[in-house]
Amino acid sequence: MLIFNFLILLFFFNFEILNANVLRKGKIVGGYSADYYQFPYQASLRTALMSTHFCGAFLLTERWLMSAGHCTDKRKPSGVVVVVGAFTRAKDEGVKHNVLLLVTHPEFDAKSLQNDISMIKTETFIDFTISIRPVRLQAMPAEEGIEAFVSGWGYINSKGTNPDVLQWIKVKTINIDECREKMSKQNAERIFETNICADAMESTGSNGNGGACMGDSGGPLVTVDGALIGIVSWEVSIIFTN
Repeated sequence: MLIFNFLILLFFFNFEILNANVLRKGKIVGGYSADYYQFPYQASLRTALMSTHFCGAFLLTERWLMSAGHCTDKRKPSGVVVVVGAFTRAKDEGVKHNVLLLVTHPEFDAKSLQNDISMIKTETFIDFTISIRPVRLQAMPAEEGIEAFVSGWGYINSKGTNPDVLQWIKVKTINIDECREKMSKQNAERIFETNICADAMESTGSNGNGGACMGDSGGPLVTVDGALIGIVSWEVSIIFTN
């Protein structure tokens, strides 16, 4: 079970993702390998020194991307690069851009992960191609029963294995009261009225693992018709046994 938080503040959109049982961050478990050009808005945040992937992000404009606040908090722009147009995590794939600005939500709370949003501005313009495109923004908060995709390069099993190929899974938004009932008391208190909750629609993917799929931290939650409604923030649990 996944949770997304919706908030608009000075062009910040706040969405949180959870699942039930064991706390883990940034995973797609039981997901499917993406096709080329399937998620052209997907980006990878990497360390500038070793080009190591550490979080997801997504394109908004030719110079701006969005990610999770905990992905950029306390990091310096000089220590981060953005890779767009990549299908795998290979260091020589995609187009790399240096970062000019990292703007974490001014009310980001590292403990509760409220306002877990950040904006990223690249030093140079990003050229749009068939594999590099901005995501469309949703004008209003998502309602119950909306089908959407979560994508990322996060873990594909509980052993911490990262996939080479971008992964995805389909989810459906659920009622927030039902969402709270599935949470422990501690985690239920972290679900606010601005949250959107969702359940994974499938339990087994092409990577061979049964279970819910969690996206890479900072990655997008996008409706089946291509509108952004969430940012991957945090999850509880990764495996379901329906």
